[in-house]
Amino acid sequence: MSPLAVTACRTEYADRPLGVDVRRPHLSWLLDAGTSDATQTAYHVVVASDPALLPDRPDIWDSGVVRGDQSYGIRYAGPPLASRRRYFWAVQVSDAADRMSEWSAPTWWETALLDETDWQARWIGNPPTDNLLPLRYSDRDEPVRLAPGHSLGQSFTADVPATSISVCLMSWGAAGLRCTATLRRSGPDGAVVAEKNVDRIGDFFSWWLTPDSPLPPDIYYLELSEATADIGWWSHQKAAVPGGKAYADGVEVPGGRTISVETTAAPAPLLRTEFEVTPDIVSARLYATGLGYHELFLNGERIGEAVLDPATTNYQKTVLYNCYDVTGLLRTGANALGATLGRGFYGMREASVWAWNSAPWADEPKLLCQLEIVRADGSTKTVVSDDGWRIVDGPTRSDATYCGDLYDSTVEPVGWKSAGFDDGAWRPAATVAAPTGALRVQAMPPITVAGAIEPVAVDTRPDGSRVYDFGRVTAGWTTLRATGERGAAISLRYGEKLRESGDVDNDNWHVDGETQSDCYVLSGTGEETWQPSFGYKGFRYVQTTAVGDIAQESLLAHPVHTAVAPAGEFFCSDELLNWIDRATGDTVLNNLQGIPTDTPFFEKNGWTADAHLIAESAIHRFDMHRFFRKWLGDFRDAQFDDGGIPVIVPTSGWGAFTDPSWTDAYPLIAWNLYEFYGDLDVLAEHYEPLRRYTERLRDVCRTSGWLWPLFSHADWLPPGYTLAPEGPKVAGSVFVQVAARKMSDIARLLGRAGDAERYATFADDVTQAFNDAFLDKETGTYNSDIEAGYRQASNVLPLAFGMVPDDQVDAVVERLVRDVRDDHSGHLNTGALATKYLLPVLSAHGHADLALTVALQRTHPSWGFWRDQGAETLWEAWDADARSHDHYFLGTATQWLHEDIAGLRPGAPGFAEIEVRPVCLDDPRLTHASARYSSVRGEIAVSWRTSDGRVELDVTVPVGARARVHLPGPISGAVAAPAGPVTVGPGTHRLIGRL
Repeated sequence: MSPLAVTACRTEYADRPLGVDVRRPHLSWLLDAGTSDATQTAYHVVVASDPALLPDRPDIWDSGVVRGDQSYGIRYAGPPLASRRRYFWAVQVSDAADRMSEWSAPTWWETALLDETDWQARWIGNPPTDNLLPLRYSDRDEPVRLAPGHSLGQSFTADVPATSISVCLMSWGAAGLRCTATLRRSGPDGAVVAEKNVDRIGDFFSWWLTPDSPLPPDIYYLELSEATADIGWWSHQKAAVPGGKAYADGVEVPGGRTISVETTAAPAPLLRTEFEVTPDIVSARLYATGLGYHELFLNGERIGEAVLDPATTNYQKTVLYNCYDVTGLLRTGANALGATLGRGFYGMREASVWAWNSAPWADEPKLLCQLEIVRADGSTKTVVSDDGWRIVDGPTRSDATYCGDLYDSTVEPVGWKSAGFDDGAWRPAATVAAPTGALRVQAMPPITVAGAIEPVAVDTRPDGSRVYDFGRVTAGWTTLRATGERGAAISLRYGEKLRESGDVDNDNWHVDGETQSDCYVLSGTGEETWQPSFGYKGFRYVQTTAVGDIAQESLLAHPVHTAVAPAGEFFCSDELLNWIDRATGDTVLNNLQGIPTDTPFFEKNGWTADAHLIAESAIHRFDMHRFFRKWLGDFRDAQFDDGGIPVIVPTSGWGAFTDPSWTDAYPLIAWNLYEFYGDLDVLAEHYEPLRRYTERLRDVCRTSGWLWPLFSHADWLPPGYTLAPEGPKVAGSVFVQVAARKMSDIARLLGRAGDAERYATFADDVTQAFNDAFLDKETGTYNSDIEAGYRQASNVLPLAFGMVPDDQVDAVVERLVRDVRDDHSGHLNTGALATKYLLPVLSAHGHADLALTVALQRTHPSWGFWRDQGAETLWEAWDADARSHDHYFLGTATQWLHEDIAGLRPGAPGFAEIEVRPVCLDDPRLTHASARYSSVRGEIAVSWRTSDGRVELDVTVPVGARARVHLPGPISGAVAAPAGPVTVGPGTHRLIGRL
């Protein structure tokens, strides 16, 4: 019998997943061994309909003995799977001596609804005549120019009260743009009803005008005038706005201007139905989703632990649903199934610069659910959402993703979640149009509440309000406990910072209305407990203001984020470096909200660069596999017809331009999943959209001398700047080369030799053009096409991606070292892009001591500067006035800490090889460092310490892997070798090197 033991069997990268809609699921396992030289040489998988049939009588699939050391990503290859069925499986493996292991304990996966015809339920909600938007016109061809001294206008008909009017504007590079927006009745000569100065124009931002109170239904006319320079108003050159006309200088013209008109949103609906159940129930599964968010209840009990569910998607392409085991919640006799729905990004009604309220999918909340009950005799009962359900406006009177929830407990129907409740006064639910997106199981971990935080201080303000300080920035919400009279209200204002007055700062110019604010109206029934359901906030401080008689109140904060499992740790002898790693992990978690976001407070958008910059750092800390797999699907859904990718994913249509510095997140994160998790299938699944993306970059660059000719955010937010002073061309061109090179590598892996050659040639062409345009060989300096002096980013990026000619590498490195060491006194001068690569580049080229100097700085700009300002999470910019205190894209030093300081990095996909190459071993500022990582092959650990002129290193290698350890030699310990790397196999080894 082999000493190998099979553990941790998983299906689709999860432990016993309840709902799987993949036709050929991935199977994986870990191996334990009692000897250091153990290795898997073959595996044998069996699948059965009953665990009692395993392993000897599998009635579904027997893989036979398959030679190979693969223990993850094994595709099920049996007969087609059936819906609603549990499949049990086990595996055994053989070792190098062809000895078979014991069979693993049986595990299982259960399929979801695999075919559209499996769904009997219908989408339901409020009747489509209730609370519809009066006008949501967002089609656009191109911007019409509003020049100084001219005006552009659009009339429209509001069928219900109008609360705000939005337009989509852009600029052609002019700074400080402004114009005047005037709203009139009827037409250009009508009475003025609202007016606003519009500024911050650019980046295709949507802007809005909000009257003091909702305007009655009527015909209105919106005009833009008094522009300080040319401004673009996105328009449709042919189609007119229904019920409206386009104008130029007060004269009617063909077509229509892009415009969106908001009305007062309906309250969050409650929906319910009742049904009878017999006592002989074997199992019950609920397949359900509610858009934008839902909470589900069965007999008064909340179903599942997920919040803010389902995760945001492009609802025109994909709608996620979940499967719940509700067997234990059913009761013999009468049962009640209920739901409450929130708007999320599906039915958003608050105007914002990103125009989520004008998204092409935007609609009122709706529910789809199907409860399937199996009896002991094999018969079934199915309860579905249909027009037999009842619906009513719920106590959440408004819910807005950016602004917050208003909850009036005085109108909550007591007992509505339980059987026997009288819903005779409720309305019949209406069957409504389904979203166009395909229904898919939400395979990623859910968003959950991750504990509680007590306030560290409570300050009573002069006006009687109270400011709660929770000691650190988090993302989530609070639980309010209060006692007071019926109808009294407590408002809660959340923020990361305090104003000079000591009040909470919740200002956010990106959104119309007061953001990050909840309000709870008390029922007066004793101590009441409440927390919001349909929106999260980024905050450290919460300010409460009471109206009416409140006897007592208290708050408890709750972090809320996608429940990714911890995967790795870092620790060393320097507390600042430990703080960087810890703060990065906390900031990453705060920004995992179904998508990787950029700030929980300000934006909540899936900015593409932010995620590709932090990806490796996040993966070293957390199991990001299923999370990033889901987000890659969002890229596929967001792709333009021409192959381009927007700069935020998902997108409402805003940010609809390709910027390789940002949008290279698509190939880079796909590659990360291959590199860290050995996931070759993800590259195959996304090959065609990735190829189309690369072709789009090629089409743009081949007519511009192979350099990127369009806008790029480039090295965003370097010290003292927003846009990098060197301009967009250097960084944009570097990341064109990165995409081309990565696509060539992917093609080669997948056997697409022609594509591999095509994209390698593309990358070479970009590299040659880049060096011809920007490299000054006399000084060893890359300069941009804009005079900006020496810029670290312009030199770090080509070094990081192998673009520097071999005979120029030393000169370029030396010039970079002089700039960091001498010109900036050991400080970085980089923004989001180049910060990620500066420390690894210095380390890779023999200057790890300088990289450590940069990392340990305490003066501006540095991580230590943030920490000394009291930060516990990462800031958005190096400067003291950084907008957000919860933004991760400058936290990429964590990758360097794990891979260079501790020395643990993948040497081959899925850690089949581990490259252990710690730096700074002879630097007296560090005496020890360690890192741990839970890989797809098992636990990996590296730990080193120095004393008395030697370094002692322990490395733990899982079965199926080997580690190449680099130490100053000669090396002794478990093996002996001259200077150079030593290769060790599974087990724990201690090696000793001489400094």
